Amino acid sequence: MQKLKIILQYKGFCIFLIGLSIAYVLWYKTFTNEIFLEAESIGIISELKKGTNSITIKTKEQPNVLYQYYFQNEEECISFFKKLAYGMKIKINGYGTAFSHATIPNTFDQKNYYGSLGIYTNYQVEQIEILEESKSIFYSIKNSFIKRAREDPYYSLFLVGIKEYDLTSYKNLGVSHLFSLSGMHLIFFMNMLQILLKKFKWKNSLIFFIFLLYLFILGPIPSFLRAFLFYYGNKVFLKFRIDLPKWMILGYIFFLMNLIFPYYLFNTGYLLSFVVSFGILYCQRKEKGVKALLWISVISFLYSLPIIINMNYEINVLSIFFNLLYVPFVSSYLFPLAIISFVIPFLYPLFYYSYSFMEMFSAMLEQMQLIILIPKLSWFIMVVYYGLLLLFRTKIIYFPLLCFVILSQKISFQKNYEVYFLDVGQGDCALFISPYQKEIIMVDVGGKMTNEGYDFRTANKIEIFLKSKGINKIDLLIISHGDTDHSLNALYLKDYIKHVMINQGDYNFVEQELLFLSIPPIDYQSKYFLIKQYPTKLYNNENDNSLIIQIEMLDYSFLMLGDISAEVELELLQKYKITTNVVKIAHHGSKTSSNSFFLKSLNYQIGIISVGKNYYGHPNSEVVNRVLEYGSVYTTLEYGTILFEIEERRRTISFYSP
Repeated sequence: MQKLKIILQYKGFCIFLIGLSIAYVLWYKTFTNEIFLEAESIGIISELKKGTNSITIKTKEQPNVLYQYYFQNEEECISFFKKLAYGMKIKINGYGTAFSHATIPNTFDQKNYYGSLGIYTNYQVEQIEILEESKSIFYSIKNSFIKRAREDPYYSLFLVGIKEYDLTSYKNLGVSHLFSLSGMHLIFFMNMLQILLKKFKWKNSLIFFIFLLYLFILGPIPSFLRAFLFYYGNKVFLKFRIDLPKWMILGYIFFLMNLIFPYYLFNTGYLLSFVVSFGILYCQRKEKGVKALLWISVISFLYSLPIIINMNYEINVLSIFFNLLYVPFVSSYLFPLAIISFVIPFLYPLFYYSYSFMEMFSAMLEQMQLIILIPKLSWFIMVVYYGLLLLFRTKIIYFPLLCFVILSQKISFQKNYEVYFLDVGQGDCALFISPYQKEIIMVDVGGKMTNEGYDFRTANKIEIFLKSKGINKIDLLIISHGDTDHSLNALYLKDYIKHVMINQGDYNFVEQELLFLSIPPIDYQSKYFLIKQYPTKLYNNENDNSLIIQIEMLDYSFLMLGDISAEVELELLQKYKITTNVVKIAHHGSKTSSNSFFLKSLNYQIGIISVGKNYYGHPNSEVVNRVLEYGSVYTTLEYGTILFEIEERRRTISFYSP
């Protein structure tokens, strides 16, 4: 026992176990496979969440499967959701599919995200049959508690960790972590129970049982589970008189959790929880009151900074000061009031007006943000940054050097040209980036209209991608023509656009709004690209009036054909002698385009078809075969975003496949 105490007190042993657990997680990941279920599955509900018009379920029998049940409208969804309960036995009919990787770089990766939760199959539910209600008293307690908590969105956040509330405002302010169950909440619960049960003989055993029950109600929330294990781990070490720094105890808990939940290592919330907690414990100073709060805010900000940047690609510098306002209000007033009003309902109005005031105050503070755009951090920058943090520890004088390390990422060291054909679904969008990002040109921008109005989901992905590259402006947007699948997202990205080039013919509502916003159509003079335009006669439809643009760099060219038909292609064949290395095939591979004689005349090596799932039959199989006669062909539907990297003597192509 004495030898074990000595080994556990050795810092090198703790670090070795941490490294070993990370190696185990990486090994474990290589052996996880998607689970494709049969058409029918029977199980007991272990997790249950409601979206706007969907319900997601996990079962005890298939913990690696996410069941998703979609409804026509929210009313149907709410009605069926009320029939379901934890512990209920159900029969599910549907089909399982694999999750997809992000097809636009640095955007939300569905496969990686759910993999970090230990979920590998996306099961689309077609029918659910309730077989049996649960008779377990534990499930009865869980259902009653969660049902009561769902009556208010902040009860859901504070008491059961269910995030069905929009936290965008708090994320923008950098204080959203206060609304996730963590050590702060556990310590308050623990102190409250210690006071209430101080005269009870077996209070410690009862408190432990209460927390096990609470963990059963919550499910495995990483940050709360970390806090629970750390609290009791600390007690175990004290009981056996093993004197360890708090950060080492946290290290052993990290090792243990990686063994039990190996997929958590790729979960951002899990990493943030450990990294920030480690920073606070490792950099402890003997401060009190406001000074202590300020120090914790600074350390939390510094240790979470690289992870936050690689999530949002921007930081709010004022978040340090916002935390000084929110931490005491939430931890010392709002959260305790949530518990008290949950138990004593007549105090609920006070709780409601308190968080309503906080929401109004947050809306006001959102106007005072100081945002710095920072591109995705490389592993090298992150290693250097955290190495310096560990080295300097509490030496504030060196903190400006840390800021310099982070801000150095804003300097582009990209020496080659980059051309991205972004996967925007059924639409077109290509991005041309010069060396060192001196000039940015975008040809078309994608977009989608639905019965509900504008669908800007792909526009949001484009913006995230631009931020991840450190791009804050588009020098020239070329809109081949006004169809929404080529132009609509420009309305979402209008703050990025400096100049726009628009096709001939009447302006549609998108083009008119861009003009109204004083983004003028101009004769643009590029400094880093050779842009050629091939004018045609005026046609009586928008597709055939598409701009035909060729963009050249280092003797390598891309021909962009918009949505022109074979008729226009023949006009081009007669009027011009065009050759190119890469051709963006017209009209998503429609059978009305891609004349064989025209394709042959281009002498291209690669054809790109920008297309998504659709009901038009794009791309037409005959067109694909025709394009293949003269070169290779890649579709964004199959290959995702397609990247060309162009240097003096080297050309490479890579893909971001689903």
